[in-house]
Amino acid sequence: MNKAKMRFATVKSPLETLEGKYTGLFIHNGVDGLDEIAARIVRAHPNVGVSEVKLAVRALAAEIRACVADGPGYAGADGLAGFTVAISGSVASLDAPLTPGENAIYVNIVALEPLREAIGALVPVAASDETAAVAITDVEGKALRKHGVISTPGAFTVTGKNLSAGGEDEGITLANASGDTVATATVTSEDGLGQRIDASFAAAVPAGTYKLILKSHGYATATGPLETVAKRVVVA
Repeated sequence: MNKAKMRFATVKSPLETLEGKYTGLFIHNGVDGLDEIAARIVRAHPNVGVSEVKLAVRALAAEIRACVADGPGYAGADGLAGFTVAISGSVASLDAPLTPGENAIYVNIVALEPLREAIGALVPVAASDETAAVAITDVEGKALRKHGVISTPGAFTVTGKNLSAGGEDEGITLANASGDTVATATVTSEDGLGQRIDASFAAAVPAGTYKLILKSHGYATATGPLETVAKRVVVA
């Protein structure tokens, strides 16, 4: 039985057809990249190395791309999902031509039964009924594209759960080993899901190890207390 908790909040829908209605917003429990997934696979299968797992995953992704784009055909990743080319939109009649822009080609991804069963076992818990903590999963500079490494001045991305940084008393700063603030970030965008914040530092600071500090009430807990969370980063 899946014991993972699916936290959610209700937010006003931006869709005109649902004006005045509220929809559920899932608050995920973290972000896992290939590094984290490979590490977990290796722990469960000690006869396999991390580099082998990454090689296999990348090779599978390349074969799926080739099957879907070059075929084009249907590619099924057993237990995960099926991938195939599809066409969006509709046409006026049976013999009407496709309209560029309205009938775009896209990749249709269909979750297969094992994945649907795993998701179906989640139990929704309202964020208002249980504290949805603000948590930073990763920080990545947009110039260097390395986990936990940023450049100053420069743009970077913070990922995690229940993130917000746009309130009057919210924000992102960089602190040195003594706890002194050495730079304050400008938030450029948030994904509207509490999972990603894009920001940048305008000031240059010396290379070294710092703490990136986020002060946030939380995206789904906007009326809750101000939380302070930190993540170790390297300025290169």
